[in-house]
Amino acid sequence: CNRAGVFALTFDDGPSQYSYDLAKSLHQQGIKATFFINGNNTTYLEVVKYYYDSGHELASHTYEHLNLAGKTEAEVRRQMNAQSDVIFAATGRRPQLMRPPEGALDDNASRILKELGYSNVMWDVDPKDWELKGLAAEQSIVQAIMDADTPTTLGHIGLLHDIHPTTVNTLVPWITQYVRQKGLQFVTVSDCIG
Repeated sequence: CNRAGVFALTFDDGPSQYSYDLAKSLHQQGIKATFFINGNNTTYLEVVKYYYDSGHELASHTYEHLNLAGKTEAEVRRQMNAQSDVIFAATGRRPQLMRPPEGALDDNASRILKELGYSNVMWDVDPKDWELKGLAAEQSIVQAIMDADTPTTLGHIGLLHDIHPTTVNTLVPWITQYVRQKGLQFVTVSDCIG
């Protein structure tokens, strides 16, 4: 993130059965998040449209949540183009941001993504909600990172997964309150990276 005083809340792997309620809750709180979605979750295409209509940012997480490192150019392009088509079908817009599954990219995949016009987005706050170790473990990770902040510390990009009910129902309410108590403003990734 290139700005101080901000936090970009991001969600990977959805949409899921929990995503609509999450997006609605964030919208009601005035929080705009960035959703890195998988295209093969087309059951929830209406949720993707709702994200967009509510002002949330949509980004690619590949069509099939495929680790792109070591993949052929044809496979990388297929993953990204198929995912772009899904987002376009729901919103009329194509994504410009992507997050590689598992954060894994090699030089070949990076080159192709750049040719396709994508900016790769990583993170610096990962409460590891995907490990399902419970709220206390997730809180301690977030606090250890953010308690080290100074007034000049650049903002954060948080990595969460809206496919887990515990993330949606427990971690997100805590993290939104905690981030606000720290005096940070919620922004989308695009606002964070400028």
